[in-house]
Amino acid sequence: MDAIDRATTEQENTLLNVVERTQASRDGDLPLSETVCFAAADYKHAQENAEFAAAYGGVEQFKSELFKLVNEWVEARCDQ
Repeated sequence: MDAIDRATTEQENTLLNVVERTQASRDGDLPLSETVCFAAADYKHAQENAEFAAAYGGVEQFKSELFKLVNEWVEARCDQ
């Protein structure tokens, strides 16, 4: 495996970490609204802390997860 493949694989593995953070909130039986709040807090912290962001694949990973959850929350609210 060359360096580019290794870097891609490492990045793919880090993407799971952000999703795993969300899953941990869901496993704790938190309401979706609280999970969105935790994701927002993680995103804010990632913007302010480069080491934290880098450990999880960058700020964009947190942003993507947050927006995914917000969309899920909006859909749930519209279905009521």
